[in-house]
Amino acid sequence: RTPNVEFDMMTWPEVKKAMADGKTTALVYNGGTEQRGPQNVNGGHTLMARETVRAIAIKMGNAIASPVLPFSPNNASAELPGTIGLTPDLFAAINEQVAEQLIKTGFKNVVLMGDHGGGQQQLGEVAKKLGAKYAAQGIKVVFCNEVYATANDDFDKWLQSQGYPSSSHAGIPDTSEMLYLGGDRSEEH
Repeated sequence: RTPNVEFDMMTWPEVKKAMADGKTTALVYNGGTEQRGPQNVNGGHTLMARETVRAIAIKMGNAIASPVLPFSPNNASAELPGTIGLTPDLFAAINEQVAEQLIKTGFKNVVLMGDHGGGQQQLGEVAKKLGAKYAAQGIKVVFCNEVYATANDDFDKWLQSQGYPSSSHAGIPDTSEMLYLGGDRSEEH
C-alpha cells in the first residue's frame, strides 16, 4: 500500500501524526495551466507535478507534498487558448504565503519546486528570503531546481544520445510523460 503523503488528501489528525512521526519536510511543487500543443491537456504541468512530488515525498520518507498550485507565471492567449497565468510577483507572493503557512503549521523544512520554466527565479528568491528569515529558528526554506532544469537537461542529453532532437515545450519529454500518466485513462473524442 502506498503511503498517503499528500497534505490535501489527509485529515488534520493525519498531518499532525505524520509530523510527529518525523515527516517535517513540506514539498511545495508548482504546476501550471497552459496550452501544451494539440496533443496534451492544458493542466499537464499540474498533473506531472502532482505525480512527481508524490513520488519524491514517498522516496524521501520524511516529507509531505503540499497541494500543487495549478498556475504559473504566464500569459493567456486568444490564438492558443489554454493558458491561465499569474504575474511573476503574484506567483512569488503566493509561494511565500504558502511556505509561511506550512512553517506556521509546524514544518521544519520547506522545499520550493516548479514544473514550469517561468517562476524558477521567483522560487529561488522566495527561498533565499524565507531561508534568511527563519534560519535562527532552525527552519530551512530551499529551492530545488534539479526537478526542472537538471531533469530537463538530462533528458535532452538522453534524447541526443539516442538520435532524437532536443525538445522543448509540449515536445517529446512532456508528451511521453503525459502518455505515461494518462495512457490508461484516455477516452475517445
